[in-house]
Amino acid sequence: MATSDKTQPQANAADKIVNFDEYRKRIDDLRWTQMNIGEKLFDAFVNTPYNMFLYVRRGLSEGARIIFKGPDAVDNGKAYVDRLGGGVYLDRAAAESDNRYALGHGLSKKFQEKAVRLARQAFDECTDFSVLKRTGQLAPLAP
Repeated sequence: MATSDKTQPQANAADKIVNFDEYRKRIDDLRWTQMNIGEKLFDAFVNTPYNMFLYVRRGLSEGARIIFKGPDAVDNGKAYVDRLGGGVYLDRAAAESDNRYALGHGLSKKFQEKAVRLARQAFDECTDFSVLKRTGQLAPLAP
């Protein structure tokens, strides 16, 4: 029996979970099509190397904070692993946590704002896999 889209339960947009590989590919595609040559060069030669340093620094500082002070009260989202296929997935809160960090610590506020806008657009365009979490197929990557 066919059902209309109006009778299908709609998932909460905040509960959306996307495949990490698809998300990164969409970000790359959007950056390629919507950034000018100067922004692409800035991203390749300045932003990406700086972000490598930033995310190592972030990991070390968050790890030390968790060890000495316990988990943070702010929801930084979760990453999940597919129990059957092994793929990695992340929720909107995890993507937004990365976006907030890039806005607060990245180089060139104008560039970071555009990159975050494109990352949010990419997340919205990705396929929603939240049903896999509800069925128990996705397990949290870290407790």
